[in-house]
Amino acid sequence: MKISYGITVHNEADELNKLLEILIHKTDPKDEIVICDDYSDEDTKFVIQSWSQQYGHVKPVIIYQRKLDGDFSAQKNSVIENCSGDYIFHIDADEYPNEKLLLNLKLILEVNNVDLVWIPRVNTVDGITEEHIQKWGWRVSEKGWVNYPDYQARVFRNDETIRWIRPVHEYISGCKTYAHLPPHEELSLYHPKTIDKQEEQNRFYSELQFTFR
Repeated sequence: MKISYGITVHNEADELNKLLEILIHKTDPKDEIVICDDYSDEDTKFVIQSWSQQYGHVKPVIIYQRKLDGDFSAQKNSVIENCSGDYIFHIDADEYPNEKLLLNLKLILEVNNVDLVWIPRVNTVDGITEEHIQKWGWRVSEKGWVNYPDYQARVFRNDETIRWIRPVHEYISGCKTYAHLPPHEELSLYHPKTIDKQEEQNRFYSELQFTFR
């Protein structure tokens, strides 16, 4: 079994560097990494090129540029079209998977044999206040995890009938069978951010939603 790790990125050098370090060292050599770069800044380009040049002989790293143009589904579908694995694990550049999830992923897929696996996600927001929590209606655990398990449709079969739909708040379509991983940290994605980043993203999504109405 071959897995394609698909990444969409825009100006996220530090986050992408952490993600690539994990994927390069903790996934099988025959797996591939596919990076869709939304014409990022020089720091992000440097991270992409550095990892590709240093480890491209060890693991396939496919890089291409494509403008987001406010359409997340089209961006993610372009990633699918560049993947050759049996399954695709889509990861945003500001996320990273628990290493145990990566080590057990192929066994999970073999045992379940489904089109889609929902992955729990640990969201943390540095600087969050009680006012933010009440304003957005979030649930925050004693560990500071927001809305856990916050299941994400991220691991899916590489099939021409499976594609992302809707420009904003996109969702996966075409999956006939699916499974949810247990809500355990070792089987989760991590999604850390600051409150400034959260508010910036909220404004960005609001503007896009208005554009596509």
